[in-house]
Amino acid sequence: MHSGSAWLSGFWGKLAVSLLAIVTGVVLFTFSLVVLAVFLAFGLIVWAWLMWRTRGIRRQLREQMEDALRRSADSADGAVIEGEYTEVSRVVREIAHEPADRER
Repeated sequence: MHSGSAWLSGFWGKLAVSLLAIVTGVVLFTFSLVVLAVFLAFGLIVWAWLMWRTRGIRRQLREQMEDALRRSADSADGAVIEGEYTEVSRVVREIAHEPADRER
């Protein structure tokens, strides 16, 4: 009755199962490397396409940043302007600007 599985419990059966497991592992590892390479290639193609499509926008942004830096460097002449401010609420401004003839 158990003659079909009896050969698996012997030396040659264990050797065959081990070799089959090793071959299956190598095949699956190779397949995973191929899938990884395909995904990396696809990602590289998408990245290159996005860089190509946005090259004009990036050029404009770079030129605007350079112009802004040039203008700020020209206008500041190396001077640093520091200061403080105090926010005056609307109520204080209304009290300060109330008519002088009003009784208190």
